[in-house]
Amino acid sequence: MVRSLAVCGLFLGGAFSRYASSLLLTDVVRALLPFHLTPIWGTALRVFFLGEMLPWTRVANLLMALAGLLVVLGIGDTVPLPRNSGDWPALLSGVCRAIGALKSIHWAAPTPSNRSLPLCLAVLWSRWPSW
Repeated sequence: MVRSLAVCGLFLGGAFSRYASSLLLTDVVRALLPFHLTPIWGTALRVFFLGEMLPWTRVANLLMALAGLLVVLGIGDTVPLPRNSGDWPALLSGVCRAIGALKSIHWAAPTPSNRSLPLCLAVLWSRWPSW
């Protein structure tokens, strides 16, 4: 149980530290959008690893979110991949946040003490680059 909580905290802390570093390396909108696309990554993880089925409304929402990502990253002659050095940490932060959230779902009986360990690890991990 403690290992699962520690993994959850490390992923959530890593997400916020990558998010903060991406804010320094790229435009704000290019850092915000991939981080807040966590529902896309979370849904993909739940479908592939937990075998959940998707309702059509969720699929429609995901398609609209991906269309917004394409608009912000730019639709041109090339594939709209992250271009700046800060775009990659922003994308990684959304994925890490989704993994941490997925790990937190599997807690048997979450109590305040169970929730404090991942929070402490997330804070410590997010502050690590500034030590």
